[in-house]
Amino acid sequence: MAGTSHRLCFSCGLINVNHARVASDLLENDILKRNYDLVCINEPYFYQNTIGGCPKGYLQIAFNLEPRVAIIIKSTLNFIKIEVERDMAVLSVIWNDMEYIIVNIYCSPSENLDSQILKLETICNRFPNHRIIIMGDFNAKSSAWSPRPTDERGKSVLEFVNKMDLFIENTGDSLATYSSEKGESWIDLTITKNIEGNLVDNWCVHSEITGSDHRLITFTLCGKRTNQSKNRLAWKIENMKLLEFKIEISRLVREFKGKSLNQGNLDLMLRYFCEKLYRVCGKCIKKGNEKMGITLYGGRINWKWTVVKFER
Repeated sequence: MAGTSHRLCFSCGLINVNHARVASDLLENDILKRNYDLVCINEPYFYQNTIGGCPKGYLQIAFNLEPRVAIIIKSTLNFIKIEVERDMAVLSVIWNDMEYIIVNIYCSPSENLDSQILKLETICNRFPNHRIIIMGDFNAKSSAWSPRPTDERGKSVLEFVNKMDLFIENTGDSLATYSSEKGESWIDLTITKNIEGNLVDNWCVHSEITGSDHRLITFTLCGKRTNQSKNRLAWKIENMKLLEFKIEISRLVREFKGKSLNQGNLDLMLRYFCEKLYRVCGKCIKKGNEKMGITLYGGRINWKWTVVKFER
């Protein structure tokens, strides 16, 4: 599909509308109001071969028979359909001259998760060096991204994330992504690969009524970055906005304080902490020092009194 995009920010959304027409109508209005570039829908409202929630100026990408996923994307964007199945849709999207593999997947709670994980592994292995964004309702629980203990499906997701060297964008202190009279759960995930920490911004679970038992998740890709990174970076306290830095560090400590650590998840939790600490530093740096930013894909951290050094 021909088109270009050189905007500073690329707005994305994810929601399970639970086949509800009301939720689809509200989503359509929200897409126009917030000017989203791409929205992944789980369990869409499907009527007369049309996906509900697709406004004028957007295209719908979905399987042609009772789809359980759909992608709504601006018609001006440059994209290619890679795979379109009932439970998974994969696009290659060009934004700011960079290619992103966008994956929308639905994992039914009544079906085995392993087959869906295998599909995702196939995509990751097919595009090992591409920037990948996976969005979907996994119906899996874990203390790695929520206040809830980890269940068997959560263990499967964590094993997949660790195996493929992925990063879960969800924050443990967010609103529940699913909320109904039955209770609350954090089961809708945003997972990324090969994407710099300071590129994903404003990940949020919205509190507004959606007409569904799931809440809307949004985030933005901001600014044009390069895959090139320096081997070492010194973050100096005098270059930080101290009050904001203190608040963000306190929030980060609270998030990880309640998480359970064991031999099986220690490496993964450490990697998450390093990545989120790096993002805090990038967020709190004073204007004029932004060029100091690099990508942290993992490694060791050396601490000094006024300097935090990140080494690949």
